[in-house]
Amino acid sequence: LTLDAAIEGEGTFGMDLAENNRDENGDGNKFSGLAPWLRVKLIPGGWNRYCFDFKATGTARYGMLQLNFGLVKGTVRVDNVVLEELP
Repeated sequence: LTLDAAIEGEGTFGMDLAENNRDENGDGNKFSGLAPWLRVKLIPGGWNRYCFDFKATGTARYGMLQLNFGLVKGTVRVDNVVLEELP
């Protein structure tokens, strides 16, 4: 996953793989996280590129990848989001 982000403020954003409106793991929550959060501190003051490599160790037929900016104080602009399979 690659994205460009600019922040006017401060904070971190998270990336998570989660269930998508289905309780596949049987815990009663339709949006349970399936992998630990990755938290990244954003660099203030202009556009920066953020790159993440991750490897799935299982499958989630109805999984979703979430980008969470809820811990950011200020304004965040995001552009050029690319999700591609690694060779």
